[in-house]
Amino acid sequence: MARAQDGAGAPVATGDLHTTASAYDGPTAASPGADPAPTALFSCSLSGTVLAAGAALARLSGRPLVDVAGVPAHELLHASSRERLQDILRATRDGALSGATTLRFRHVAGSDLEVPTSWAVLAGGSADATQLVFVRLDGRPARERPHQDGPEPQPDRRQLLARLTCALGRADHPTAVLMVDLDHFRMVNASHGHDVGDRLLAGIGARLRAAVSRRQIVARCGDDEFAVICEDTDELQAHALARRLLDAVAEPFLIGDGAVHVTASIGVAVAPAEPTVSAMDLLRRADTAVHAGKNAGRGRVHVFEQALGQDVAHRYALATDLRAALADAALRLEYQPIVDLPSGAVIGMEALARWTHPERGPVSPSSFVTVAEFSGLAPELDRWVIQRAVQDMARLRQAGVVPEDAYVAVNLSAASLTDASVLDHLVSCTDDFGLPATQLVIEITETAIMRNTDLAVALPRQLRKHGFRVAMDDFGTGYSSLAYLRDLPISTLKLDRSFVADLTEQRDALAIVAWVVDLARTVGVAVVAEGVETAEHAALLQELGCVTAQGWLWGPARPMTALLSGREWSTPLATGSGQGPRAGATRPVVRDAGIAHGLQRLLQLHRNGANIATITAALNAEGFRTPTGRRWRRSTVARLISERIRRSARRPDDCPNARRVAWRVEPAARPPARSPSGTGGSDVQAPPGADDAGWP
Repeated sequence: MARAQDGAGAPVATGDLHTTASAYDGPTAASPGADPAPTALFSCSLSGTVLAAGAALARLSGRPLVDVAGVPAHELLHASSRERLQDILRATRDGALSGATTLRFRHVAGSDLEVPTSWAVLAGGSADATQLVFVRLDGRPARERPHQDGPEPQPDRRQLLARLTCALGRADHPTAVLMVDLDHFRMVNASHGHDVGDRLLAGIGARLRAAVSRRQIVARCGDDEFAVICEDTDELQAHALARRLLDAVAEPFLIGDGAVHVTASIGVAVAPAEPTVSAMDLLRRADTAVHAGKNAGRGRVHVFEQALGQDVAHRYALATDLRAALADAALRLEYQPIVDLPSGAVIGMEALARWTHPERGPVSPSSFVTVAEFSGLAPELDRWVIQRAVQDMARLRQAGVVPEDAYVAVNLSAASLTDASVLDHLVSCTDDFGLPATQLVIEITETAIMRNTDLAVALPRQLRKHGFRVAMDDFGTGYSSLAYLRDLPISTLKLDRSFVADLTEQRDALAIVAWVVDLARTVGVAVVAEGVETAEHAALLQELGCVTAQGWLWGPARPMTALLSGREWSTPLATGSGQGPRAGATRPVVRDAGIAHGLQRLLQLHRNGANIATITAALNAEGFRTPTGRRWRRSTVARLISERIRRSARRPDDCPNARRVAWRVEPAARPPARSPSGTGGSDVQAPPGADDAGWP
């Protein structure tokens, strides 16, 4: 028998097989130590009728050879593989000569087994004499089939649509589609390698197929997406199945010596009996639902609702209008000052995009920025903002509206972080308008970096090489900030407004802000507090060591025309953090004054030169209490002031055992401490007669 190579590299028979059963009795002889040769399974006509079969097929099907010849080949297969066989038969009639696929064979006892196969056309003298030959690639008995390392071939999107169209066409009951999207799968490839990722995808596909019934179809329809087609399935049943699939995926995968954990989000869309929705629309609805689930927190099931479809339609319409607005230069920039708290000087400004729709009116930035990312317009929007901001900054400096050394900050989207042309655009804009690169700050978010870590991390490093500064925006709202502080050339942290808003009311927010400021000082980066709305916020931030801020305390963002006409940023702005009243001055008693107020008042009195006894008396007279609800004692006040002096006088690296300000009074183990020399302040010690308990 002559042999030839098929498309997968496996040898296939090319002689006249017909009923030569001996050709199918087992694997071809191989040399010692070689991999087992492929085993012939069966041949069939181009219409799908089995012409000849071997012992391997008899073992897979549990049928005698005499009962196999002449039967339709699809009767030997599981329902999930029958459409695949039909696809191959159609391909051969269209001229295909060879290929490879995985078929699931059914045993008469009810079990089934997936087998990797290769197929090739054996040409005859006429179409009726032409045969299709299937061979088993691994040549092993069914019980010895090894685990596949790579992803198993799945129906492509075209085949998936064809099958779903058929299901909808014959449905007299609801049909459901489940879209399974793996969460953060790129991180698996990045941390474990693509080989492990491929094996993981194969394992996930196998788990999904094992969790569904034989009538339900699982198909791979994206890099990390699977679709499940469920006939005769209503919404309740589909939701229950989706929960089972989530549980199946969540079980750890043992790969090599370790375990890999993966989660998924699932979108569910259901078409009623006698549906009016097309297969494409039903898939689109399931895709819309899964992305809504991801936005809501991932690792969950989300069922499509008509409101979601309306939201998608609204986004598409808004994206069309945004594209036109960018082409017509219908957007504008407004600028919010970034202020040095001790002096009130404007040291920079943030460029904020604004859009007034001709019919809808003002569109919130959160809406049209999301639409820009959704529609692929984000890089174009970023380029427009960069060019306009650099141009405006050059004009403002020339007009004397802002100091010569002030900077402008612009936000960069996730899409631009992976755009190779963005660096060239930045360099070109600064060169064209004469703005030094050091006076352009690029703000990025942790979320943007997480979307494609490898590429996104490279751009900030290139930016720093060209002199641009990089700021981490919305710091504290993500989950990988510390790693980025170590690995990225960050020059500024922008403290998220949510922490600033609660600064005077919640002890946790106060502690977090103090920790971030200390952390930034340790790694040598600046801190800008966002969302500062009151003078109290500004004063407390300054006490905590944060000296740069922005927010509504200094008014709303202003357009370029207002800045050129007013020029109010050329002189210091009021920060509300000046010196307070002299020590001992009275103020209304506030019995429920917050923790932050008490600490602020204590430090204010100390700055004004009051001694320990005077500060203690003033705090108690004005109604302040410690967090435990007790009256202030001189020992507690002295300990806090001493701790403040030590933190101001030494770098964090010089104090490996430094502790945070402790509100709890503890017995002293040391004599009264004096402030280290060089602090610019006087020695602090317990006054005569003071209670020494807790004195540090």
